[in-house]
Amino acid sequence: RLGGGQKTFNLWGQAIHAAILMAQTGESGRIQVTESTYRRLRDHYVFRVRGRYYLENVGELSTYILAGRMT
Repeated sequence: RLGGGQKTFNLWGQAIHAAILMAQTGESGRIQVTESTYRRLRDHYVFRVRGRYYLENVGELSTYILAGRMT
């Protein structure tokens, strides 16, 4: 708590935890993306499934590796 009874909030906690997890589980020289990024880019790029990970307070995350660009 801050002085005066104000509450503090952690707005970035889940995003930071997901980024740390992806950095720790990534493959050298490869681009790993979350499911939301995969959904946005899948019509233009080829991906392969990387795996599923559990993140506390979030649940399971699916990750994908960028394999190339569609022609």
